[in-house]
Amino acid sequence: MKIISNSLKIISIDQIKNPFLEDAYKTIKKIISKQCSASNPNERLLFHGTSLLGIIGITEDGFDDRFFNAGGAWGYGSYFADNPRKSHGFTALDVTDQTRVMFYSKVLLGKESIQNTTNNALVSAPQGHPSVRGTAFQYAEYIVYRYGQALPYLKIVYKD
Repeated sequence: MKIISNSLKIISIDQIKNPFLEDAYKTIKKIISKQCSASNPNERLLFHGTSLLGIIGITEDGFDDRFFNAGGAWGYGSYFADNPRKSHGFTALDVTDQTRVMFYSKVLLGKESIQNTTNNALVSAPQGHPSVRGTAFQYAEYIVYRYGQALPYLKIVYKD
């Protein structure tokens, strides 16, 4: 997180525990594992920035595909990054206390479809791939298209 800014101050880090979301994630993990070589679901810990309204939704209902980003470079999905700088750009400033929220999430990528050019017409990962890794910009983006394929793990509240 310090790569965002040397003056960044972490206010709190809370683990998100929701048995319903965890059950959905475990189910999708089994499905993706079955589809992958050596039963490896390619689980990663990745960052996600969102709007103020999105914070409540993600905390309570996870990454709900009804609210995925329709205007993303790789279509209608939920976007993650391995570099917090990328996700920071999508956080919203809470003007009441000058804080931002970023999620550190468990994400099941499986066999990724690596895409070097944008394709905003996507509504799902290409056949045979549960996710897309977009590499057209400075930071890689990881996109999933199904409910339960990502699990909010930590909610990080910070000031930059």
